[in-house]
Order: sequence, then C-alpha cells, then structure tokens
Amino acid sequence: PERDEEPCPPGNELADERGNDGGDQRHRPGSREGARLVEEGECARLAERFQGAYPFPHVCIDGFFRPEFIARLVAGFPASGTPEYDRFCAGESEGPRRNYANSEPATFPPAFRELDAVCAEPEFLDYLSRITGIRDYEFDPAYFGAGIRESRNGAMLPPHLDFNYHPETLSHRRLNFLLYLNPEWRPEWGGNIELWNEDVTTCVHSFSPVFNRCVVFATNEISYHGVTAVK
Repeated sequence: PERDEEPCPPGNELADERGNDGGDQRHRPGSREGARLVEEGECARLAERFQGAYPFPHVCIDGFFRPEFIARLVAGFPASGTPEYDRFCAGESEGPRRNYANSEPATFPPAFRELDAVCAEPEFLDYLSRITGIRDYEFDPAYFGAGIRESRNGAMLPPHLDFNYHPETLSHRRLNFLLYLNPEWRPEWGGNIELWNEDVTTCVHSFSPVFNRCVVFATNEISYHGVTAVK
C-alpha cells in the first residue's frame, strides 16, 4: 500500500485514538477561535485532491486546527478510569482493552462542545462542500455512528463499509470526517486508517493517526476502509 508518510496538505467524525507530521499551519476552516477561513486557492487544491483521489474520494489534511484550540481538546479529553469514561466503554475485553465511544454531545467536555459548535456552523459545512463538491450538507446533532473515540491496545477494524442512510432521519450519509488527537504517535503503534480498493484485495492508502491530522473520505458503496491493530 501507499503509506502516505509524507505530510498531508494543510487546511474538523470527532475521532480519537489518543497521535505530527509537519503539515503547513497557515489555513483553517470555520469562523470561531479554533480556525480561520481557508483561502480560495488552498480550498481549490484540496478539492482537486479529494475529487480526483483513488480508490474513492478522500483527502488527508495536516495541522487542521490552531495549536491553542487543539491543545484544549487534548487537555479536555475524558480521563480513563473515571465513571464518566467507563460508562461509554465497550468491547469484549475488560480493563484497558475496552474502547471509549461517546456519541452523546450533551456529555462532551467543554472543548468538545466548542468543536461540536464549530462543525455545525454554516461556514464549516460550506468549507466541506467546496472541497467535496457535495452541496447541502446537514450536521447530525445526534452523532449517529460518530462521536469521541479512543481505541485502546488491541483494537482494530477490518475493511468494511459504513451505513449509507441515517436510520432516523433517512438522510443520505455522504462523508466520514476523522480528527486525530494523539500528542505522540509512533508508526509501530499501528492504528492507521486504511483505504481499500473496490474488491478489497489491496490497501491503497494508509494514514497514521498523528496529532491534528484530519482524514475526510466519501461514504459510498465502494469506500472500504479499516483500522490496523493498535499496539
């Protein structure tokens, strides 16, 4: 597979595997403190990458948020071993192998509620539309299939497809949005998001979950993706 270890171009699924390639820090989407609007030229370059990508539309963006905002997200990440953390843990194993998955925005820590507000802004949705070419995005306040995540040691996901339609609103799910918050991440620790070809015989791209990296990809009938084992 193409390992994509070079920095992804610069540029928010709230996702975390609690992991910096040196991406350019100049531009950010949004209108709040965490980010400023991306220049049209930069947005056009990201759109070209996304819409022309193989095996399905995607783009990896490094240095996505301002350092001070991303630092607040890291500092505010739920602490393991607390009742607030444990109630959102799931998995077959007990103890540290359990994975954290919180899809209830009312319980998000303050910094993540701020991120939630940023992602719901019309400016941010317009930013995604300009990159992807897909218009009229709707923010899902229920976070169905999304939320804050922590994948613990031993966690992995085989190549798979995500659901296409929201079970309650019946809206068409069009996009996956992953933001990584790992302050440190080594290649040998795994946890890479992998993008596979249509017949699931070849991993075409593999992106490590490094700090302040965003991976955006289309949700469709061929967008097979998985996560390598966290070690």
